[in-house]
Amino acid sequence: MQRALLILLLAAAGCNGDQDRLTDAQAMAEAASAQEQLPAGSGGPAPPTTSAALTEEPGEVVYKALGTEPGWALTVRENAMLYQGADGTMRLIEATPPGFAPRTGTYRSGRLAITIASGPCSDGMSNHVWRDKVTVALASGGAARGCGGGLLAVNAAKPASSAPNPLEGSWAVTAINGVPTGSGRNYVLTLSRGEIRAGFGCNGLQGQATRNGDRLAVTRLLGTQMACGDPADRFEREGKAVLNGNPRIEQAGGGIRLIGEAGTIDLAPRQEEGPTV
Repeated sequence: MQRALLILLLAAAGCNGDQDRLTDAQAMAEAASAQEQLPAGSGGPAPPTTSAALTEEPGEVVYKALGTEPGWALTVRENAMLYQGADGTMRLIEATPPGFAPRTGTYRSGRLAITIASGPCSDGMSNHVWRDKVTVALASGGAARGCGGGLLAVNAAKPASSAPNPLEGSWAVTAINGVPTGSGRNYVLTLSRGEIRAGFGCNGLQGQATRNGDRLAVTRLLGTQMACGDPADRFEREGKAVLNGNPRIEQAGGGIRLIGEAGTIDLAPRQEEGPTV
């Protein structure tokens, strides 16, 4: 019995190594094969047994990539990879391949096959130029293309848009990461002359914000440090992460949606409040 167990362990160990790094053709073939085995719509959240284990101690960030139309983002940490696609409505978590490195090649893990190629690469929406061209193939079908590996330069030939910022003004924060806030006077975001102020239910935040193409670049975002309890603390933590992540500004009906790799913030025109009595 012990000998049989040893043989099984050796066989399993032999499945790792170079097979975690594939050629482009092999990665796409693996994705197509996995698609046949997965039920329709399996591109949703990872199974609990996978996501719970991978999100406890993900480790330091070793690589980032993003794309537009629709928006997607990939964050690779030491132990886990997070892919957010379809403008933040899809979320996949997989183990980081043992052979992953921030250099050219194709790497796969679970439902993701990531191909890094030499750039330069433009995200097509701003004046940023990135080091790498990145493709993420999904086992559920399709591929997302974008840029990654850090900025090479800001292209002076493509200046930031001089058009009015659609975010200028005062907004009610109606939802964060798809969860309704209940609005109210403590859920507000305002932008005026480059200064941004935000309240996500608890502390007040203040910083500087400029438009860069279709994105919002927020710097020096500071706030008070009171603890208010959930859900306000959770909304504040998640909302602050979106603002600090260079989110994309998307007009949705009569409102605005900020979309970043950390999630989304939904905004609606703020109604004037009457005097309190």
